[in-house]
Amino acid sequence: MRKVKKKFILLMIFCSVILTCFLLFSVSCGDSRVKQSKIVVYTSVPLKIVEKIKLEFENAHPEIKVQIYRSGTINILEKVYSEAEEGEVKADILWLADFSDAEELKSKNLILKYSQKDSEKIIPIFIDNEGYYYGSRIINMVIAYNTYFQKTKFRSYNDLLRPELKGKIGISDPKQSGTALFTVGTLLLNKDFGWEYFVKLYNNDCQIIDNNTLLTEKIAGGELLAGITLDFSVRGLLNDYPSMQIDYIYPNAGMVVIASPICITRDCRSIKHSMIFVDWLLSKETQEFLGRDLKIVSARSDVNIPELDFNINEIKVIPSNPKQILKNKENILKIFSDIFSGVPVSELKVDLKE
Repeated sequence: MRKVKKKFILLMIFCSVILTCFLLFSVSCGDSRVKQSKIVVYTSVPLKIVEKIKLEFENAHPEIKVQIYRSGTINILEKVYSEAEEGEVKADILWLADFSDAEELKSKNLILKYSQKDSEKIIPIFIDNEGYYYGSRIINMVIAYNTYFQKTKFRSYNDLLRPELKGKIGISDPKQSGTALFTVGTLLLNKDFGWEYFVKLYNNDCQIIDNNTLLTEKIAGGELLAGITLDFSVRGLLNDYPSMQIDYIYPNAGMVVIASPICITRDCRSIKHSMIFVDWLLSKETQEFLGRDLKIVSARSDVNIPELDFNINEIKVIPSNPKQILKNKENILKIFSDIFSGVPVSELKVDLKE
């Protein structure tokens, strides 16, 4: 009888141990699922850059994993609108090229209003005054030139009209690139440039290149001698290949300056973790990391990276109106397409909304 009782007690102890281990394992797994969250970011930021940012963020916040979908701005917007029609945008955060994109998303009620904690440190012109999106980095539309063939530096976008550059200049396609669309829109709506400027570019055989990265590479390789492109695109190429024959200038006669907006989607699954990511990205420490390690100009007034040689107060900024660019988006693309399709000036229909 004692043996039976002893075996029973041992069996109960064994079962208790197994049950305890099972419960501990279950709790552990449950905690893991609770503690670890994922945010999905749709972005037009170059993959090489955004992957480094993802790694830096996950090192700082191991409890949050970041899933990246990277594509051109036009593709991202199409994806977002398609998902919205199907019932839910799959992204938590959208990090795009320019403010006209964010204005469009805001007008369609696809992003959330959000009070960013460091907003007073962001340069005022790079903030949505209603709090729906914030400038995360400054993109400067510089004049890049091949240093081997072109020794004379440029001062203005008008310098691309020099006769000796005919057929050897380029700009990115606004139908493919968000920054190109914003640049074309800004210049086309500006009285000092207007649609006449693009007619002059066309007459100087300006080449339309798919994207800024490819345009930069064509200038560095000598296929083109100069063009309007992204400053960080040139810096990135020189960082990887220091011997490349390319350089750029900030045109002191006036430059298009673009702030890349970041915003949280209406369908965001984790507002708390998305806010952590945005706050982290716009913090002084991270903005200094972007400038120091990735050569990105900060949108904050208290961050200055001397080697980038950029001071917003020393630059003549060509005024941009994101709402007006958005309102005229289709007209801008049509006018541009007509000009570079060779439509005679007398037949151009320039119908821009105020």
